[in-house]
Amino acid sequence: MLIYYVNDIPTDLADKVEEYVLSEDIPWVYVKNSINKKDLCISKIINIETKGFKIRDHSFFGSMLCWEREPNEWIGVIEELSNYLVDYFGHNLVYEKFRTGRILANMTFPRNTAVGTIQYPHPDCGKGGPYYSFLYYPTDSDGDTYFFDDNDELIAKASPLKGTGVLFDSNMYHAGSLPVHNERRIAINFMFERLKYFKE
Repeated sequence: MLIYYVNDIPTDLADKVEEYVLSEDIPWVYVKNSINKKDLCISKIINIETKGFKIRDHSFFGSMLCWEREPNEWIGVIEELSNYLVDYFGHNLVYEKFRTGRILANMTFPRNTAVGTIQYPHPDCGKGGPYYSFLYYPTDSDGDTYFFDDNDELIAKASPLKGTGVLFDSNMYHAGSLPVHNERRIAINFMFERLKYFKE
């Protein structure tokens, strides 16, 4: 079970990504529900709520920037960040060849929600498979992301700070939370496919 924090994205690249996600160039689409109800694991929701969390669904604005390794023509600097991350993780952490499979940005807003209220816990890839997810924060905000083990225990969390992110196994259950003190929370979720080891 992998959780790896990154806080050394180059400042110039972090600045460009922030400028892009706050510009009119990114195509945001309103999404009514954060998770498809049929994909929910009810037992996990019940177990995690017993740990003191309140779980509530919420709408958000999303932007699919890359799907099945076919980047949309407008992603620009996001592709630059993706290429940087592929090289960074491949050579400095897992020594594996990565391929970008999906890049999804989401933006949420305050909803008079109490601290400790999270979205539905979910994996990015429920079928297992050779995938890592990297959750990148392009702007400063509040609204932590929480990570749970197979026993539904909280094992880690990540705070939205510009230029930082966290790499984790795509089948790990995690949940974001809405901002309370900031006007928006933006996260970019990269899903990387593992192809082969550089070192055998």
